[in-house]
Amino acid sequence: MESGQYAEAEQQFRTILKEIPDALMVHHRLAQLLLQTGRRTEAALHFDYLAQFGELDHEELRALLIRHQAFPGDDGVTRFDPLNNLAMCRQEIADGKVQEVIKVIGAAGEKNSDGELELLHRLRAQQGDFDDVQKWVAKLDMTNSGPDAWFARGCLALDRNSFAEAIACFSRVLLLDPTDAEAYRRLSEALKATGDVEKAKAIAARADLVAETHKLGRKLIGEKANDRVLIDRLVELLMQLKRPMEAFGWQTIGLVHAVEAAAITETQAQATFESIGRQRDQFVNSGQHRADPAFVLCGLGPEVFNPVMEKSDQ
Repeated sequence: MESGQYAEAEQQFRTILKEIPDALMVHHRLAQLLLQTGRRTEAALHFDYLAQFGELDHEELRALLIRHQAFPGDDGVTRFDPLNNLAMCRQEIADGKVQEVIKVIGAAGEKNSDGELELLHRLRAQQGDFDDVQKWVAKLDMTNSGPDAWFARGCLALDRNSFAEAIACFSRVLLLDPTDAEAYRRLSEALKATGDVEKAKAIAARADLVAETHKLGRKLIGEKANDRVLIDRLVELLMQLKRPMEAFGWQTIGLVHAVEAAAITETQAQATFESIGRQRDQFVNSGQHRADPAFVLCGLGPEVFNPVMEKSDQ
């Protein structure tokens, strides 16, 4: 990693994990590498694993709050500085430089990675520029596609009034990245168009909850990093979203700040810390540390994916 040989570093980290799956430090280093090279949803898989052991720090937990792009202004503020063009583009999108990113990736042509192309077509689809998106989706093998590609295809289907396909695509996005508030909003729009108003309202409400976690994450840095009011509200939201491992991580961070502010004693903090550890273990042992797909999709069942599966079969 230090010499810039990122592909080789990734390969070596993965080789170690095949031999020692619970090598926590390797999960940390691989997650950081993936995050800094723009593969944020892949990085989240390793952060999610580490969260089961209470092994995430403030910046790692914060990265889990929004998985498809960085927070605005994060470049140079956290230790996760972008290491390649894809990561830099995700940061610039967060900073409002969408048109600049479209121009940069568009100009690179065949030199782009799959991740850059998926991001480009997501941005084009969000802006309603569907000519290039349609051509790209038509020849794309979606088997190993990431959430950006499914988002682009969902927008295209929504534009064509292919609402069942749009619902399937945005549902795919959310199972890969449940922090994508915009995907929830588009899914709500597609459901409303089919006449399922109640489900559309539930999905829209979920979008608002996720968006609020983004707002809190944006604030929890710099002088506000130890704001226990913000942290307490974030813990509450994460529990509502059935993301308990993240919630426990933030609770632990809140404890540290409470001791620093002399709001509680170290003895009290230790007792609470041990209680959090027991709760974490109970969730992991019961399998409740991961949100059920049906919860992520607000009750939508596996049948919603049929339009996508049928199209793939054809």
